Formats: sequence, C-alpha cells, structure tokens
Amino acid sequence: IGVDSLITQKHPDWLTKDPQEKDGIKRAGWQGADQFHKWVDLALLDYECPEARARQGLWNTMLRYAMHWAGLAAETGGVLRLDNLHSSHPKFMKWAMGRIRKSYPEIIVLAELFTDEVTIQRITKDMGLHIILATQWEHPFVPELRRFLIYLHKTSNRIRYYFPISSHDSGVPAKEYGDVRSTVPRMVMSVLLGPGPTGIVQGVEHGVKEQIRFIGGPSEAKLSSDVDFSGLIRSLFDLVDAHPALGVPGNLTFIDEGHIAIMAGVRFDTVTKRAEVLIFVNFDIYALQTLNCDLTSIVDEGEVFRDAQSGESVHSGRINITLEAGAYRIFVRA
Repeated sequence: IGVDSLITQKHPDWLTKDPQEKDGIKRAGWQGADQFHKWVDLALLDYECPEARARQGLWNTMLRYAMHWAGLAAETGGVLRLDNLHSSHPKFMKWAMGRIRKSYPEIIVLAELFTDEVTIQRITKDMGLHIILATQWEHPFVPELRRFLIYLHKTSNRIRYYFPISSHDSGVPAKEYGDVRSTVPRMVMSVLLGPGPTGIVQGVEHGVKEQIRFIGGPSEAKLSSDVDFSGLIRSLFDLVDAHPALGVPGNLTFIDEGHIAIMAGVRFDTVTKRAEVLIFVNFDIYALQTLNCDLTSIVDEGEVFRDAQSGESVHSGRINITLEAGAYRIFVRA
C-alpha cells in the first residue's frame, strides 16, 4: 500500500515495522537473485499482525479491493492480473482467491510469478491460476531464447503461459533488444513459435523508443511517423486464424540445429501430427544469415510447402534458407 495512503495513516497497526526506516515502516519490494529491490513508495502490509481484530480488519479490507477489481474484470470480459504474486502473502492470497472464485467462477486469472518450476506448479494449482507471464526479455540472445521456448512448450501440459514481446515493467523492444527493428523478429517468434497467447504493450506497434508512462498525469507519447507494425501484427494473427497448429502449446520442433542467429521451427497438427507450418526468423537485424536444414524427418516425401508471401515452394530433403537482416519466412502446407 502507498506509504502516504489513507490506510497507512488510519491503520499503522496493519503495517510491518522497520526501525531502519525514518518513518518506521518497512517497504515492500521483490527479491532478486542477489539482492532485495525495495519500492520506496510502498509500505509492506503485515498480514500476520498479532492482534486478531487488526488482522481481520486488514484481510477484509484488502479482500474488498480484490473483489472490486475482480468484479470489473468479470463485468467487462477482462482478465484479473495478479502482480508480483511471488512476493504476496500466500495464506491471504489463497483465501482471497477462494472468495473471488466463488463470486466469479468464470474469471480468467493471469499471474506474474517469478520462481522455480515446482513452486509455479504448486501455486498454479492452489490458487486456480489459468496463465503465467513468460518473460522473454530476460533472454536477449537466440540460444537461450530457444531453450526458454522449449521449456515453455515442454511444461505446457501443466502450466499455460502468456508470451508478450515486452511488458509494462520491461523496456520497449528498442531498449530491451538494442533497436526498434528487433520488434519484427520478436513479434514473429512470439506469435508463430510461442506456446499460446501473446501481446504487446501500447505504443510498441508504433515503434516507440521510450516506454509510454501510464502512471501519473497524461504524458505525450513520441510516435515515429515512419514506423507502423500494425500491418505485420494483423498478418501474423491472420495466419494463426487460418492454421490451427499455430497458437497452441506443445507442438513445436526446432530444425535450426542451434543456429546462433536464426530460429527455425515446425508446428505440427495436434490431431494428425503432420507438419503444417515452417517458420524461419533471422534475429540478426544488421546482417544477412543463411541456414541449411534437413526436412527429411519432418516432411514426408512428395509433400509441398509454399511460402505464405511469395508462393515459392519447398519439398522434403535439405533446404537452404537465406534471410535478410531481421527478416522471416513462413511456409504452409500446400
């Protein structure tokens, strides 16, 4: 809760104490790999405060907040997002989610949950979470990003992930990946190779170089007049609509043989198990890259795949793919 909020002023007994702070209030934050990151403007609520009446008052008050936002999400067909769930009080959250589920059984719950796989599985089950935020911006290079994608698809029978190219907490693509041109390969990868839902933060479709501020008063967003990725985004989701093998988890095989810059994958039909879509993406936004890959174990002899843009066809066997800087090619079963 805000350090200068009405709750902080009226209910100091609801707050965790810290004699090291000038006001005696412990700050909330999150534990990183090497240190605790403190939010200087947020007080840490004490859900275990010893006085029973105070504790019950705190729990009931925070439940009302949760029910308010859950109600708005349910009414508008939105999603309830649990921010920083890994740092939230486990007993309170499980209790509150039970109440929310009882009132709004159809609501979809998305959680920001940064912890190990076993803990994610346990919390997902305990709280009835539907989908977890996947942080691809923590993997700026192709080899580790490929491993992350393999992990997301591998665990998809237990955990579903939301896979945006950036977050309101991260920088925009121009900041995270070095150049606004990185938006194209990242978007293609997220939509066509990802495990399911993806998205972008407002402004990314216009190639903003700085994150739009959503907190505080209105601020003018600096949009580039010569950058507009909306057509790309539309065309990618048209492909998802046309090919059921896309946009689902657990049906991806990589055929790029660990290429340092190109990511290439095959999406299979979940029923027939046949290869349906071939995706090739060059993450190098400065140089042309080539890939020689073997399709003999993927594509049956005589089968034909056509380039979704040029109409050029490829067959089974080894093929050579050349991709300009930041470019991509998509082949679909003919």
